[in-house]
Amino acid sequence: MNSKKYFITAAAVLIVGVCVFFVMGNVINGFYFFDNEIVINILSVLSGILAGIAMFLFIRLINVKNNDKKIIYEMAYIDKVTGMMNKNKFVSEAADILMKKNDKYAAVVLEVNNFDVINELFGFDEGNDILRFIARVIERNLNEGELFARATASRFNILIKYDDNEGIKTRLEMIMDDISEYKGDDNISAKCSVSSCCGVYVINDESLFDNYSEMEFNISHIFGRAKFALSEVTGNYINYCSFYNEEIRSQLIYESDMEYALKNNEFVVYIQPKYDIKNHILTGGEALVRWNHHDKGFLPPDKFVPLFEKNGFIVELDMYVFEVVCKMQKRWLDMGLNPVRISVNQSRIHLFKRDYVDVLKGILDKYQVPANLIELEITETVAFESMDVIVDVLKRLHEIGFKISMDDFGSGYSSLNMLKDLEVDVLKIDKAFFEETSNTKKGQNIIESIIDMASRLGIETVAEGVETVEQVELLQGNGCDVAQGYFYAMPMPLEDYENNELINRRNVES
Repeated sequence: MNSKKYFITAAAVLIVGVCVFFVMGNVINGFYFFDNEIVINILSVLSGILAGIAMFLFIRLINVKNNDKKIIYEMAYIDKVTGMMNKNKFVSEAADILMKKNDKYAAVVLEVNNFDVINELFGFDEGNDILRFIARVIERNLNEGELFARATASRFNILIKYDDNEGIKTRLEMIMDDISEYKGDDNISAKCSVSSCCGVYVINDESLFDNYSEMEFNISHIFGRAKFALSEVTGNYINYCSFYNEEIRSQLIYESDMEYALKNNEFVVYIQPKYDIKNHILTGGEALVRWNHHDKGFLPPDKFVPLFEKNGFIVELDMYVFEVVCKMQKRWLDMGLNPVRISVNQSRIHLFKRDYVDVLKGILDKYQVPANLIELEITETVAFESMDVIVDVLKRLHEIGFKISMDDFGSGYSSLNMLKDLEVDVLKIDKAFFEETSNTKKGQNIIESIIDMASRLGIETVAEGVETVEQVELLQGNGCDVAQGYFYAMPMPLEDYENNELINRRNVES
């Protein structure tokens, strides 16, 4: 019962009580066998009972109001999962601390690595247990005047006193090492190791905290920089700290422009043709992206793709490229052509998103393009994340009709054994691996073995970065299926690729 109901109930009891008091007094006075003293005693007893009821309801009303205040406070300031202060309370208390300017501080964002995978494999209850454990670890490692709160599902914001970089690094490494000690039940502990990484921004500009009305924005600003420093290491390192610096600052400029660029069609799709290495005819293409930046002109992928991988924007960019390719294939089909397959790069981030396959299927259906005209390129590093998840996703993609290729094979992480578990259609031999090994007998034997193994498994091989006649002859001699590189063609705009395909088609037909 809420406070309003208690108030109404208390009022009703008092009114009824007064009426009963009045009626009974008159009734009792009307009977001759009761004298006045007895009447007075009865009325006294009734008055005491009514007063007790009224007092009980009044006290209950106060308790309800206090409970309501507690509930409102917890909703506003307490994190439901950890039981610690939430982000709203953190911002308020951080503002009070920073405005005093008594100590120098650093903003820290701590990220739990692969938290989505943990939730997927072990469930949200286990994920919440991990978050509560991490909150306790951070709490016991902080000093007076330091704060923390869970900022998002798997991230914690920490306001920590700063002495120097080494001091901060040592303290944060202790926290991350303690987090790694998490133990669930025996089954989970055997399969799940909890690791984390940190981004750090040292707060040097105290003028940010002169105006209280701007504090919320400024605190968001400093933790945004810590988050950006975190993006330098997320997914690549465990128990590691990254400090915000000028190099990261220059990358931040690109990040601030990325949404604008997507809305204003600054990202331009190029196609690099692929050729059948035996007869040198066009057999496919790979979609690549360039950024025609409004201030800096054309930017190659290595200037922005690694950044977008770290901050997650690569998901939107990949889907943009995928949709452009679907539009292109649809237009060629409507022209009466029989287009070749185009491959589209897919970040490993996609594979851990629940709706990934459905989103791809929705775009494909929108343009009514056969799935076998699209090849999805994943990097070999995904096989070292969570094999069970990857196998399931690839199976679903194959059921739709997509072809799957493993990009950058041989770039340093390869395991031939994983090919028996992963259902891939195409193996792309990485350019760096190809360049380093093709000039030695041992290297040539390795290339021959990879091509032969792929052939036995029914997997097509594509050599990337082919630039010389000698490389072409080596690949032809060892049975490689397809080649891609400057020897054949550079990446080109869609219009040029379309003309190239039409010319190639006429040559084949003639």
